Amino acid sequence: MGISESELTPKVRGAIMQLMEEVQALRGELEQSRARIEYLERLADQDSPAPVANRRAFVRELSRIISFSERYNAPSSISISISTA
Repeated sequence: MGISESELTPKVRGAIMQLMEEVQALRGELEQSRARIEYLERLADQDSPAPVANRRAFVRELSRIISFSERYNAPSSISISISTA
């Protein structure tokens, strides 16, 4: 840990263990927050009646593909399939 054994008193050891527990708890909270953000982003990208991409998701992905194509001078195309079911 970068601390000599003589400096590692029970009080210091306890403080280090408490900090490690707090860091672990914060990591857990961060993971939960990331999962919640991912869930909310999926909700924002789908229409309510059916779990399909909405206009917001389409425009974002289209912009991403156009940027990629321009950056790498790569040809690209769009194929749209419309279902009447």
